[in-house]
Amino acid sequence: MLGVESDHLRASLLRIAGGNWLLALEDPVHSVSLQQFVYEKLKAQQALMGDQGFGVLMETVDTELVRQLQEFLQGL
Repeated sequence: MLGVESDHLRASLLRIAGGNWLLALEDPVHSVSLQQFVYEKLKAQQALMGDQGFGVLMETVDTELVRQLQEFLQGL
């Protein structure tokens, strides 16, 4: 079994018209950490809104979603 990432890569390669394999391999999905990307976007939003505004915003997010997000970002 190749795994989800390999399956996604194979599917991406097959969708590219004319066999432009290099373009598919340059897709950021293969080189950017999703955890790091989400973390950086959240920190940027916090910087824009300030700590208090960001805290108020986060209080509107479902608590289970916040828990899962914290678990996902653990270790960064």
